[in-house]
Amino acid sequence: MTAKINNPYPITRYDARHDVLHLFLSEQYDSSAEEEMPGIYVQKKDDTEDIVGFTILDFKENRHKVEKMYPQYLKYLPQQV
Repeated sequence: MTAKINNPYPITRYDARHDVLHLFLSEQYDSSAEEEMPGIYVQKKDDTEDIVGFTILDFKENRHKVEKMYPQYLKYLPQQV
């Protein structure tokens, strides 16, 4: 019998007070973030450069930039904030 692995990802955390969205696609170990464009930080694995998360400042204003630059991640963005 095999054990079922509980994978909690993706995890979306929105801070309404500061209008910041944190999107965790997988574990953040051995990764670093770079500001790809003003207010949009992309977290990538150090060894593979795979994207493992985003931090989006001023999310309501910057959402369209993320949608344009990273359309493959649209399904993980909250519909309403």
